[in-house]
Amino acid sequence: MNYSAEAKKQICESAADKNDISLLSAVVHTCAVVRKFSGGFELRLTSNNEFLAPLVRRIVDESAPGCFMENDGKEMIIGGETMALMNMLGIVNISVGGEISFVRGIKPALVKSDAGKKAYLKGAFLGAGSFTASSWHLEIGVASEELAADLAELIKKFGLTPHCFKRKDKHIVYLKRADDVIDFFGVVGASKVMLELAGKLAVDQTRRDSARITNLELSNMDRTINVAVAQVEAIRLIESKVGLHSLNDKLYEVAKLRLSEDTLSYEDIAERLSISKGSVKYRLRKIEEEARRLRLADGGKDENK
Repeated sequence: MNYSAEAKKQICESAADKNDISLLSAVVHTCAVVRKFSGGFELRLTSNNEFLAPLVRRIVDESAPGCFMENDGKEMIIGGETMALMNMLGIVNISVGGEISFVRGIKPALVKSDAGKKAYLKGAFLGAGSFTASSWHLEIGVASEELAADLAELIKKFGLTPHCFKRKDKHIVYLKRADDVIDFFGVVGASKVMLELAGKLAVDQTRRDSARITNLELSNMDRTINVAVAQVEAIRLIESKVGLHSLNDKLYEVAKLRLSEDTLSYEDIAERLSISKGSVKYRLRKIEEEARRLRLADGGKDENK
């Protein structure tokens, strides 16, 4: 599944009318270019999301009667009384004296309510968001550092942990924890994607746990085999030097069983001899100590030192 495309489709389908201005402000702020010409200004928005153009057209028609939108392939062009629209969206400020300045952050009035905050994040993801499922990396790339900082603060309001960095001429706000990514899609209304990713995370975690358990079991098996091999070598040394009958009866019966079946676990030996696992470990340790004593008596080296 293309999670980004599906999320944007769901966001466009679930956009709430009363927060349209916050959403459109974010879309324009993140993916629009303002072009000046002799008749005034126009906004050019570029997007691969086929569901965005109808949403933007509806908002423009309902909220800015003096403006119009034309769709030229992947580019949406908003013309008409665009200065008034940009002022309403918090893209520009118009002073009392008529001076115009561009706003580099988020207009506070648009994100006062939780609904306004969610709508702005919806627009930001629609305009400049992407998600890579393989690395659980969700990002929104914007042109100004101020807008990136404001977006990060907005995301924090929902208990998420965003990070920021600069990539060439873009300022990137991103989430890197799987839980944060899932919650973000819930915040912006992409509930189907949120549920799909929650399921994917559960499956991934199960696979990781299974692999970890398998690796642990193999590691324990290797360790058990190595210990058994060392014990068999110790028993054979005793047998060759002084004979197994030199051992007391309790050590002798463990030595014979280990020598005859070197793959038996401590539990298996304990069951065969009707003794505890601790007694098995104690007796085998005593056998290894006797083998070390014989090596040292012959002028050999104690391998445990």
